[in-house]
Amino acid sequence: MRLVDDAPGLHLGVGFVHLGPFEGYEANREPMREVMGRHRQAVEAIGAGAPAPLLEAARRCGDEALARGERGGYRNAQVTVLAPTGTIGFMMACDTTGVEPDIALVKYKLLAGGGMLKIVNQTVPLALRTLGYKVKARRVVAVSVTDRIGAGAEIGHLLGNAVVDIEYCYGSAASESLSLLIFQTNNNRKAIETLK
Repeated sequence: MRLVDDAPGLHLGVGFVHLGPFEGYEANREPMREVMGRHRQAVEAIGAGAPAPLLEAARRCGDEALARGERGGYRNAQVTVLAPTGTIGFMMACDTTGVEPDIALVKYKLLAGGGMLKIVNQTVPLALRTLGYKVKARRVVAVSVTDRIGAGAEIGHLLGNAVVDIEYCYGSAASESLSLLIFQTNNNRKAIETLK
């Protein structure tokens, strides 16, 4: 993972040279070459812990980006790429959704089509294992409900009528007016169908 942190844009530096340099590149040629050179140098700081094939591929990619840049220049987007932000970060299994440090143990992401995604910082399972705890991922049912007295009981009643046993449940405030209830049941698929 340090490749992404230490050498942003190396993989992008190779792919888009055919578009030609950005407007004003000639006036900024030396600073751009310096930045790309630093990206290439950062590959060497990845360290011995990286798998050898990955490290060699990063070196080749960096060398190719430098060579192509010498021939055709660079575009701003190739050099100023940031860490994956927003929803794409989740799809890439990133712990953060931006460039700021991750200080939360759990993050919530409201989804455009409705619903919510709960993301546990990946250092949490590592820390628990280090302390001797057994860590196991489980599939659960997450339900967003209006934050009002009795909302959880209504869901319990619906699941009980469908003969779905609730093994455990916990809740959290999702917003000023919504709560997020997490259920582990004996039949999550049936619980989801029941609650649709």
